[in-house]
Amino acid sequence: MRERGARAPEAYPVITKPGMEITWGELHVGSRDVFADARFTGVNRPTLRRVVMRIDF
Repeated sequence: MRERGARAPEAYPVITKPGMEITWGELHVGSRDVFADARFTGVNRPTLRRVVMRIDF
């Protein structure tokens, strides 16, 4: 991404919690933990189950 000029890619993952039921296909956008492990940080929380995450180059 960086090599092609991206400055701040964003993702809109689902917030998961242990024991919380997730319907099939809901995780196609990924989970917050996966993006946090990749050093994305949360910048906004538009709903209870979604977070906007960004990594600045």
